Amino acid sequence: MKDLSLRKKLIVITYAAFLLFVVMKFDFVRGVLSNIMHILSPFLLGVVLAFILNKPMCFFERLLSKKIKKKSTVRGLSITIAFLIFLLIIVAVIWFIVPQLVVNANMFISRTGIYINRLEVWINDLSDKYNLKSVDFQMLSGQLTDIIQSVSTFVVNYIRDIVPRLITVTTNLVSVIFNLVITLVFAINLLAGKEHLLKQIAQLNHAYIPEKYSKKNEKIALIVNDIFGKYLIGQVTEACILGGLCFIGMNIFRFDYSVLISTLIAVTALIPVAGAWIGGGLSFLLLALVSPINAVMFFIYLTILQQLENNLIYPRVVGSSIGLPGIWVIFAVTVGGGLFGLAGIMVSVPTMSVIYALIGENVKQRLTKKSSKTIN
Repeated sequence: MKDLSLRKKLIVITYAAFLLFVVMKFDFVRGVLSNIMHILSPFLLGVVLAFILNKPMCFFERLLSKKIKKKSTVRGLSITIAFLIFLLIIVAVIWFIVPQLVVNANMFISRTGIYINRLEVWINDLSDKYNLKSVDFQMLSGQLTDIIQSVSTFVVNYIRDIVPRLITVTTNLVSVIFNLVITLVFAINLLAGKEHLLKQIAQLNHAYIPEKYSKKNEKIALIVNDIFGKYLIGQVTEACILGGLCFIGMNIFRFDYSVLISTLIAVTALIPVAGAWIGGGLSFLLLALVSPINAVMFFIYLTILQQLENNLIYPRVVGSSIGLPGIWVIFAVTVGGGLFGLAGIMVSVPTMSVIYALIGENVKQRLTKKSSKTIN
């Protein structure tokens, strides 16, 4: 510390004090960060949306630039086509899948009585087989009646307070629509002027940061863009393939709720590591109410499908873009989920992959320098 200037000493002391404050008041800091993230959420979603639509926009730009010379027209048409395709995909999902989900859900609700009777038979069989005390279904029926009365009271009170609740719902709906508009407008502006924005960021980077670190920042930005882009596209593609294969297999084996379960598997597959197994566990319970044998067969089929996906589909679709060993994937998901919930789980794997790549590159550079010094 004696060799450091006063300025460097102050920087070190300030950094130490800030780090100590973060450690001691971690809950407070996390709460502040959560509030900031909530306020900035429309802009962050706009960045994500622009990031997703950037590649389709670039693809249409290359096609349209062969016939149209004016760049602004090409850019506007490309953005419009990319957004229309994105909206068409959402409409297609709602149009084709949601009605099937409703049919499956209504089928499940209509069979609830059958499932309850079947559950009663299972419990009685287990009681007879293992000499357990019979279940008093009259008591269960009485408890169920009390629950229904409680729910009815809650519904009556809810209807009584419907006016203030409608005001709250309307306010929340207006807020959601407002945030959605901000997200769309921000994403469109990002796509329309991305070159100018990137140029400004580069100028700020070179203007306020020493050259040694500004070049590193540019390199990090390229790595982040490459890994997050490949991860996002690969993860969505893999989830769609897994859901499609699950749907095909369920129809071949004539399992119930094929659309509902395949959609559940595809959505949960977006969660790294345990996503598909979470969906598979819920699907197993759903099928077990219909037929335990079919539930076991489905679980075996999903296990085989998961092995096929892990060893064949995932490496080809996502490739080695993540380049993260399994132990670090589990670590990233655990830490990310513990700190930021589902959003932390979704972002943790590519973030950890970026850190892993940067540390690996730095280690190689240091080893190369040491080996060169040893030779000299």
